[in-house]
Amino acid sequence: MGSILVKCAMIDLTIQWVLWAAASILQTEKFYDLAGSGTFILLTHLSYRWSGTSYCRQKIQSTLVTVWGLRLGLFLFFRVLKEGRDRRFNEVRTSPKQFFVYWTLQGVWIFVTLLPTLILNTRGKDQPLCVRDYTGWIIWVLGFVIEAIADQQKWNFKNHPDNV
Repeated sequence: MGSILVKCAMIDLTIQWVLWAAASILQTEKFYDLAGSGTFILLTHLSYRWSGTSYCRQKIQSTLVTVWGLRLGLFLFFRVLKEGRDRRFNEVRTSPKQFFVYWTLQGVWIFVTLLPTLILNTRGKDQPLCVRDYTGWIIWVLGFVIEAIADQQKWNFKNHPDNV
């Protein structure tokens, strides 16, 4: 398990730093969120594949992370394309050192947030599904729906001519 976690952490930071270099040269943040969600998905699938196991819980968890990452990453990517810029980066876009901090923190956030999934995917022994699993999946569905609705409502609000 430990070596897979270390490999995932190294891949995570390598992706963030390589993309930071490109973003710094181009002075753009347009692919920042897409890079984050893409890294979530990639690390999830690498940890699942490298573990050599294929338990139901791992499959479901990995699928949920993938669905969430795709929805959020694509939403944020299309939003920044439409708006042209992400104002969170107005002060750091032209400062490579500050921009590096943002990309590095994203890498740390990805790894820490994804750690339960990485640990699950690297487990060699399975346990039967239980109420805790089903409860967690119900909470995930509720959170996913609420997040998607909230993003759409905010999008609609910001794009209504009366709110500009």
